[in-house]
Amino acid sequence: MVKTTVHLDAEVALQLRQIARSEGRSQAELIRALAAYTSRMRSPLPSGAGRFRSGRGDVAGSRKSILRAAAMAPGAQSRLGSAPPSRGAQARAGAGSSSGVTGSRNIQKKVPAK
Repeated sequence: MVKTTVHLDAEVALQLRQIARSEGRSQAELIRALAAYTSRMRSPLPSGAGRFRSGRGDVAGSRKSILRAAAMAPGAQSRLGSAPPSRGAQARAGAGSSSGVTGSRNIQKKVPAK
């Protein structure tokens, strides 16, 4: 085993001492049991997680703007294929055309371009 030092708040240290005393176990034994338990409870990461580095620390919070910028970059359409129209383009395209609603499905009629 490897010896290590753990810094605890006074309240947590007191609780650990009380639990160890009531269960007849050492504090170290309780900490080892907790470490073993948490390592078993962690869900495995997806196979690609952590393999790539973007060099940015804000990717999770900025994901939408990063993806938007990548899609708008020159040559993005040729790399990605044809992109679906944006919500704004869909709304503008459907503004002048008539559409029928059947049940919960929205069916739009195609109007030939003039």
